[in-house]
Amino acid sequence: MTFAVQADAMAMVQTLSNFAAIFNTTGDASVTVTYDYTAVPEPTTMAILAIMGLVLKCKKR
Repeated sequence: MTFAVQADAMAMVQTLSNFAAIFNTTGDASVTVTYDYTAVPEPTTMAILAIMGLVLKCKKR
C-alpha cells in the first residue's frame, strides 16, 4: 500500500528590528506500508475441527 502526501506551508517571521521574512515551503512524500502476518484460525474453527476429529475417530471403532 502506497500513500502520496503533498503539503504546503507558509510562515512569517518578524523581529524587533523590523526585519520580516516570509517562507513558503512545499513538500512531497511517499510512504509504503508492507504487512507481513500469519493467519491464525479463530477459536470456533478450531473447536469445529476438534469435534469433527472426535466424530471421525468414533466412527472408525
